[in-house]
Amino acid sequence: MHLVARSRQRVRIRLAELDFTMAAGEHIWTESSYKYRPDDVSRMLETLDFQVTGSWIDPGDRFLLTLAEVV
Repeated sequence: MHLVARSRQRVRIRLAELDFTMAAGEHIWTESSYKYRPDDVSRMLETLDFQVTGSWIDPGDRFLLTLAEVV
């Protein structure tokens, strides 16, 4: 997903310590969507030293929410 600034604006995300200016018409990429099976997500996280502590799938099996902690 891309968002487009309608006017010049300052963007500040305090917790991430980000502060930048966007020009009118400038695009920002906000999301990438990939399709993975739940076991694949767990394996990818484990290779990065995360441990899955919870996992939820909606009734239609369309979305997976995974909670992971650093090992």
